[in-house]
Amino acid sequence: MHPSASQKGFSLIEIAIVLVVLGLLLGGLLGPLSVRVEQQERAKTQALLEEIKEALLGYAAINGYLPCPTTETDPADDKYGVAADACPPGTATAEGYLPWKTLV
Repeated sequence: MHPSASQKGFSLIEIAIVLVVLGLLLGGLLGPLSVRVEQQERAKTQALLEEIKEALLGYAAINGYLPCPTTETDPADDKYGVAADACPPGTATAEGYLPWKTLV
């Protein structure tokens, strides 16, 4: 049974084709957008790492040694972000977190 010329509207096949075309167009746009967002995040991280490097080098220039890493992970603790006391100058501790309060 064919629709007569007086019937108006779209068939399910026509709607499905339009949805597929729209999906392909949107998919093509989202790829470059996600790449751009990732590039921006990488640039922000690179800038932050550069700031950390400058702070560490400044600390070392003033004190003659790098600060010990902090091991405290609880933000409520007073030692959170402060260099560990058990690391005398001239020794190296391989594990820990950036002592950001000490560098400020």
